[in-house]
Amino acid sequence: MNISEIMKSAPRYLAMRYGSLYTYVWQSLFPKEYINKVLYRIDNPKEKKEKFFRMKTIAEEASVLVFLFYTKKMLIEGANATKNTVDILKELDIKEFRLGKTRFAGRNNNVILGDRLAERLLRLLDDDVKRLLSRTEYMSQIIDHYRRLRNEERTYNYLFDKKEAEVKLKRFFANEKPRLRTFGNVVNQVFEAYTFASTIKWYQSNEWLVHIINPKVKSKGIFRLKFSTMGAPNKYSYAICEKGEKKCQIRHQLRVTTESYRDKNNYRANICCDISVINNLDLNLYSTAMAIPNKELISFGEVKHMSAFAELLANFVGLVHELQPRRLRTIRTRRWARNEHISPFLNVSGFLQPTAKGLNETIEKRKYDIDVYHYENKMVNI
Repeated sequence: MNISEIMKSAPRYLAMRYGSLYTYVWQSLFPKEYINKVLYRIDNPKEKKEKFFRMKTIAEEASVLVFLFYTKKMLIEGANATKNTVDILKELDIKEFRLGKTRFAGRNNNVILGDRLAERLLRLLDDDVKRLLSRTEYMSQIIDHYRRLRNEERTYNYLFDKKEAEVKLKRFFANEKPRLRTFGNVVNQVFEAYTFASTIKWYQSNEWLVHIINPKVKSKGIFRLKFSTMGAPNKYSYAICEKGEKKCQIRHQLRVTTESYRDKNNYRANICCDISVINNLDLNLYSTAMAIPNKELISFGEVKHMSAFAELLANFVGLVHELQPRRLRTIRTRRWARNEHISPFLNVSGFLQPTAKGLNETIEKRKYDIDVYHYENKMVNI
């Protein structure tokens, strides 16, 4: 069985996301040092060929397990993000939200679609595979499991029948194609909506009163988030937060000028922020291309539905440097206490890869006033 054959039958967004999976697993299980130590020291050509075939078999099976782990994780986390978004908005008297024609409300089929797809996927699996996946939190645990099998004498099925698994997975992707396509079409935008809702929840947990302002469509207020860089701000919903006499707004996909931009410049310099916390401004006359002055920006967030690598964190630091460079100083010393507003943040749906963990550690040591939220360090506890 070849993992690439399974990828061909999978939805495009899954194939693109995990296309290089086998290469990563192979290099993790059989680095050059291992190959030099074990494979190249075998003189007998037949024995060497058998050894290589065994290594390939282990890597293929491990790749399938990692693929199943990430697919299940993505489906369940997508459903959780949708449910949390619906629940937070419901507390603000927003009974539903829509992405195109897809309606999310209560626990309707669109809200729990990820859960149902994950359940159907798990039904295909052998009990041993289910047990391994149920106790797995990180991909590295699967890699470690197969490292322990590297020297075993069995050649073919270490944990499950790979040919049977390939047939079942192809059938699953064929049968669930419409539902997987629906899920894939909205999952990135749902995570943006979830982060918008989580930002609201952060302010509520810090004793701000929050209410939603909706645009009027045919004299009726309609909750509508902005999932594009195009569009005038007054056509979309936003939150107003109040604490005493203080007010601020939480906006979605709002253009903000960079800190260094000046009106006399030849060209506009602005960035469309996924999440913006701004002073309480009237943006009714703003067009799609207009950006609010940088001085009105209180904080902002960048949202990515993925696991993070070092380059992503570095890009976020660059974004902070353009919008609020004052945050990149030695700020979070022992006497530091968070003020009334959320700090600039990067929110990713997945884990921090080892390289990202290393860069985040250096960010924390430099005491920058920014945060990186992820699967193990969520913005808010919902």
